[in-house]
Formats: sequence, structure tokens, C-alpha cells
Amino acid sequence: MANADLELGADMPRLFRRGALALACALLIPLVAVPAQAAGTTVTFSGLVRDYSTRSPLAGACVSVLPWGTAQPVGSACTDAEGYYRMEIACCTSSGDTWYALKATAVGYPEFWWNELAGWNSMRPQAVRSGDRRSASFDLLHQAPRVHGRITDEHGDPALGAVTLMTELHPGGYARAFSYGGQYTIENAPPGRFKIAVTGENLPLQYVPGKTTYEEGTWFEVGDGSDLTVDEQLLPPGGIELVAVDDVTGAPAQLCGALRQLNSGTTITRCTATDGSPAAWTGTFGEYDLVLTPRQRTHWSPEARTVVIEPGRTTRVEIRLKRAYALRTRVAMRADPGLHPRTCVAAVPAEPDGVVLTSSDRGARVAGTFCSDADGRLEIAPLDASRVRLFALPDQPTSLGYPQPAMQWVSVTGGTGDAAKAAVYQLAEGAFIDAPDIRLDHGGTVMGHVSTTAAPTDARICVQPFAPRPNLAVLMEHLGCAGSDGAYWINRIGPYAWPLRIAEREPVESAVTWSGGASSRLLAAPLRILPGKISYYDVTLPLGGLLYGTVAGATGGTVSVHDAYTGDLINAGSLTDGQFNLLGLNSGPVLVRLDTGTGGCWLRLPLDATNQRAVQTRAGAETDVALSVQGCTSQPTLYRIPVPRKPGTMTAPTRPQGLGR
Repeated sequence: MANADLELGADMPRLFRRGALALACALLIPLVAVPAQAAGTTVTFSGLVRDYSTRSPLAGACVSVLPWGTAQPVGSACTDAEGYYRMEIACCTSSGDTWYALKATAVGYPEFWWNELAGWNSMRPQAVRSGDRRSASFDLLHQAPRVHGRITDEHGDPALGAVTLMTELHPGGYARAFSYGGQYTIENAPPGRFKIAVTGENLPLQYVPGKTTYEEGTWFEVGDGSDLTVDEQLLPPGGIELVAVDDVTGAPAQLCGALRQLNSGTTITRCTATDGSPAAWTGTFGEYDLVLTPRQRTHWSPEARTVVIEPGRTTRVEIRLKRAYALRTRVAMRADPGLHPRTCVAAVPAEPDGVVLTSSDRGARVAGTFCSDADGRLEIAPLDASRVRLFALPDQPTSLGYPQPAMQWVSVTGGTGDAAKAAVYQLAEGAFIDAPDIRLDHGGTVMGHVSTTAAPTDARICVQPFAPRPNLAVLMEHLGCAGSDGAYWINRIGPYAWPLRIAEREPVESAVTWSGGASSRLLAAPLRILPGKISYYDVTLPLGGLLYGTVAGATGGTVSVHDAYTGDLINAGSLTDGQFNLLGLNSGPVLVRLDTGTGGCWLRLPLDATNQRAVQTRAGAETDVALSVQGCTSQPTLYRIPVPRKPGTMTAPTRPQGLGR
């Protein structure tokens, strides 16, 4: 075998390279191009030829250069007494690369073709250009090392397998062989140190002797003429047992697991039995993803995890299922209970004081939506709020003709457009609560034109029949958003009185406003919707106010401002170096909340003229406030001054004069 060391301006070998040869082994370091001293049409090759074992120079050894695809050398040179050779050959008639192969021969040594592999047909050529100078040094062996042995399965019987030598320079694998009838042989093993990896049919790699990781494998070493015998037994399979219990009672619970092997992607699903018997898998050793899903939606799905199957062992995985809240109902048309339009429902947490709050402490678990089946059956689970209100939105379009089934807040008597009047469902942990049917009504349409008193911007204005909440945004992300001409419309809106929220999608210039020009949902003038009719409502948003200031005791996080009457979100932004500024405020009292990512709290605010803790903001004006995290609370204290009487319900059955599209 030969070792070719190719380094800029260097004639001494410096790296060991492995190779597989017919009759010989050698190491060859890749050639590195060196700019020529002057432009020309020649390439220069030079280097040393030595004995691999003794590192002694070999005088009279010869190196030949052959163009790729031919058997006729175009140049050759033999080494001097110090083992050094040098040759210059004509080449490179074009401006591109020219491909060559090199071989070294010496008396008493087999010839070596460069490319670390045996035989002409296995070579990979080297690209050179006119004027290149290349240094190629070889270390030759008298006889290539040989590695052989026997591969057996876990029972000791001969096994089909693949054997790979992993050298220090090529830990990904250098020389390979298959074991036929349990026997394998690698005739031209690379000299030096290596580890041996073995795999059976559809089995992962293991490392001699019987280890599952490369780091645990044993180093072997061979030299000139070495003959090494290494036997290996394939590791036995292992297993996983999955059991699940209720987190409160410890009683058996039903749970399904999808086990996916990381290196193959194969997934197998098993479920625990009703009597508590475990779900079981048998598989090869290695890492697996385990995705868990309760068979009953009265419990939360545990997070996916990585599990390890060890050879010859069964790993037991016990999961304690956390209880969830759950509600079950049915959806039908009020006018024809036999019709069940597919309907999606969002469950919104209801606070004890009877108003709906938006709080990031609730997390993503209540931000989902749930949809009914073809028979109207609907399971709303899992939830982590014990008291919820329901917002229902039928799919569009349906085959039921016009007018279409319409959205609603679900109330005790049917539907309503006011979240504060929606029914509150009291739920129990770990069990379904059966609720009365959701009765859908035929709806109408609201449309109109929106504008601002501020300078024109690219901000998109939306009209929506609810305060912003994550799960409602999923249902109706683009609901009621006006185009560039300011025209908007909302279809399938229930035949009730609806307070409408009008705001830029991301408040910038204009104040967040409710129908009737109110700053709060509780002060809004609801718009009456008639079934099968179009109701028109135009609105012009006033210039928004700015709330800015500092938060002592905090440097970063998210600051949000909320309606002090309802807790509805108005706007949110970043706290940077303890400072914040928020746009889009209307005139009225607001509460401020800080979320640092590990939890949120409602900041303690200065007392106002009514002895309540709130910040009074004004549309079109700036408000400066100094806040502190000291004394902040996990729940807001809503504004308790007497709420002024709401304006009367607005009804607009005819199109106003001058209304746009």
C-alpha cells in the first residue's frame, strides 16, 4: 500500500490515508494545487516514496502519471537515494481542468494506483491546470492487512451482516464487506487504527464488541502483512412497555402511543387496554420518538418524548395523565332540528365576575376550536378552564340555501351577539358535562365603509363582532377587514344585537373604537342584525392616543393595555430597557399587564379621581406613566365605577346615503 502526502511546497509525508488494494495497500493524501512560478502549459509532480513500516526512503521507486481513461503514461520519474522524485509533464491544452491518475511501483512492493482504492476502474482522477505544482508522497506496504471473522445472530447462528472499518480519518466508514454464511473477509484493510461496525438485516449499527455507540467500540490496529480475526454476535432486540394511570386516583387509564424509530422513520401505534394492560413494542436498540394520545379527551395529551430501547431489555414507561375539563353537546338548526350544519366552536374562559377576559396565563390549551360531525355531535375537550362561554361559527357555504346558518354566542335561550350575555358552563375535571343543544339561527349581513381622521396609512381596518382572543382569531382571521377602498362586510352574522369592534389590525394611528363611538365593549351601542337582510354601518375612527412610560423592576417582556371595564385587549408591545409605548388608545380607563415569558402580572397602577387603580388615557393625546412590578397581581381588578347606561340598539335596515361599495 502507498501513502500519498500532498501539501503545498512539502515533500515529506504528513497524513496517513487508508485504501483498499488488489495485492497491495497504500495511503495517499489528496493533491493540493500550488500556483506555478510562471505561466505555462506544464504541470509538475514531486514527492517522496517510503516504506510504510520503517519510514525509510525507497531509492529506485517509480511514479507514473496517466491521463484519465487511458493506459499509456505521459510521464514518469524514479526516486533518488533519498526517495525523492520530480517530473514535469506537458498538459492542459485548454483553459479548463485536465484529469490525471498517479501510480507508484517499487521492487518487492505491489503497484499502487492513487485514489485509495484497488484497480484502475476504481480510481478517481485528479484535476489539474496548466502551471500547477503538485506534491504527492507515498508510503508503500509489502502486503495489505487482512481482517476476517464470523458474524452470528443473538442465538449464535450464522447471520447475514455488513462489516465496516472506521478509521480515525474516515469515521464514517472506509472498507466494507458482507458476511455470507456468517463469514466475512476484508482483504485490503487500511493499515493503522480503526473500529469495526457491524449491522444485520434491518438492524442498526453496533460496534465491536457488542456496543451500541461508536465511542464504546474497541480500537484495533494492523500493519504491513497483518492478519486479524474479529468475531461479533448481533445484539438481541429490546422492548418498550407503556402504562397509563389517572393523575388523581392512580387508576388505569387508556392511552395510545405512536413509536417512531428515528433512523428509519417507521411508526407503530399501540394502545393500553381497558383493564390496564400495557401497550408493548419489540424493536431493535436505539432512540425512538413516542407520541402519546389519550383515548378519552377528558385527559390532556402528554408531551412527546424520546425513549431508548436497550438490547435484551424491556423499558417500562409510566405516564400519569392530567385531568382536563370537557363538554359535550349537539348542534342543530332552531327552525329544523333535523339539520346539523357543520359548526366549529371556540371555548372562551369565563371569569367569576361574569365578563370575558383575555389572559395569556390561560395558555394555548384554550386557544383551540372544536368542530361538530355530520350528526351534529360535538365534543369540546380538552380544556383547562372550569368555566367557559361558547362562540359558534357554522361552516360556509352550506347546502341549506339562503339565508345561511349564522354565528352566535351560545346563550341559555339560544343565541346572542353579546359575550356578556352568553351562557357560562361549569365543568368538572376528568369527565364530560352534557350541555343543551346549540340551536343555530339564520343570519344576515353587516356591511359598510370605514375611514380614519388620521393621515392615510397602509394599516388595514377590521370590523369584528367580538374582542380579540386567540381562538376566535383562528375561526375568523380576516373577518370584516376592509379593502383599500374602505368597504367591509360580515356574512353569516346571527340575528341579534352585536357590539362591533373597529380597529386597525395592528393599532398605529387610530383609536380602537366600539360601535356608537364607545371606548369599551360595555359602553358600545349594539347593531341589530335581521335574518336574510343587510344592515349598514359606517364609522370613522378618531386619532388614537399614546401611552408610554417605564416599568421599575423589569427590563424586558411584553406590555399589554386592556379595557378597565372588561379586560379586553387593546394593544400590546415590547418592553425594552424598562420602557414601553403603545398606540391606538381611546379615551377611558385602562389596565396594564406585563408578561416576561415565565408568567404575567397586572401592574399596580396609581389611584385615579375615583380612588380606583387605572390609567386614564385620551384619544389623540399622550399619557405618561411610571409603573412598577412591586405589588403586581395575577388577576386584574376591573374598574368598578358605575357603568353609564348603554346607548340604544342601532338598526340600519337601509343603505345610508353616499355609502361606498
